[in-house]
Amino acid sequence: MNHVLRVGRDVYITSGFTDGKGNEHLLYKDGHYSGFGDYAAPALKGNDNFFFNSSISAGTEGKNVIWDFHRCRDLIRCYDLQGKLLEEIRIKNTNKKRIKDEHEYCYYKIKWNSSYIAVMYNNSEIGIDGFYELDNEQRPREMQIWTWDGILKQRLTFDIPIDNYCISEEGILYAIISNKPNVIYTYKLDY
Repeated sequence: MNHVLRVGRDVYITSGFTDGKGNEHLLYKDGHYSGFGDYAAPALKGNDNFFFNSSISAGTEGKNVIWDFHRCRDLIRCYDLQGKLLEEIRIKNTNKKRIKDEHEYCYYKIKWNSSYIAVMYNNSEIGIDGFYELDNEQRPREMQIWTWDGILKQRLTFDIPIDNYCISEEGILYAIISNKPNVIYTYKLDY
């Protein structure tokens, strides 16, 4: 199972099957699962549909929604816990341009607390292949901070190559650089 979210007592939401068939998500409840959410169009074949048209998601107990941030599209979707699509958001004012014969690369590395969702965003012309060809220090880094109501609170650009982070309930962002594991960077998120 990919990207498992526990959203209630014995209620889980996961990514769909890696063969790219069916729905983007699976809802597991009362010992049964059902699919929901259509992959973003255009559909690709096989595993490519799962990888390039799927998303990373935020969801937790106590919230009535999950938020999907698409890996290879400037697309964010919100679903209720029964799988009904509630909202779609497309990011404006990005530096992105369509790259011929290369898949875009948008959202990666998502974390959340009870108030906010933080997600890394590739706000550049660099597609997925080019992004991973760069050294960690050269990769563009933008973090977007969203509320659970779908409001973009802040777009942060880092001057250091953070590659792992978390957010405390007190609104502190803790970040590290993997080749400097003895240093923890802290940022106060003021809203």
